[in-house]
Amino acid sequence: MPKPTGDSRAIKTYAKLDNERRALEDKLKKVKAKIEATEPRVMDFFQKLGLDRLTVSGVTVYVQRQLWAGREEDVTHEQAAAALKKAKLGEYAAPRVNTQSLSAYIRELDENEEEMPKALKGIIKVSEVFKVRTRKG
Repeated sequence: MPKPTGDSRAIKTYAKLDNERRALEDKLKKVKAKIEATEPRVMDFFQKLGLDRLTVSGVTVYVQRQLWAGREEDVTHEQAAAALKKAKLGEYAAPRVNTQSLSAYIRELDENEEEMPKALKGIIKVSEVFKVRTRKG
């Protein structure tokens, strides 16, 4: 086997950095799991005190509410598409029900305190999801 040429220190540095990266990724997974396990307690705290945000240690912790739209359990794509077209919202139905865009539309209705079109009731379900989020305080 021919003797390698070049800087063998680069190989050692690369291997060392790769080991460090792997260790940090493992640590990050553990931290994320702890955050996830703590989230229900944070939600409970906010709910009991009627808060929607609190700044601690330079971080604002808050609860984010999001609406998500999708088909009701027993509704087929074809039925949902027909209801969307009937409500003049066909752009959300082709080629499949576009739940991302439909959810954005539902959020907009909610923001403007408008009702979902009657043609969608019983066809499209809207779920409320609450998540704990943070930002620099």
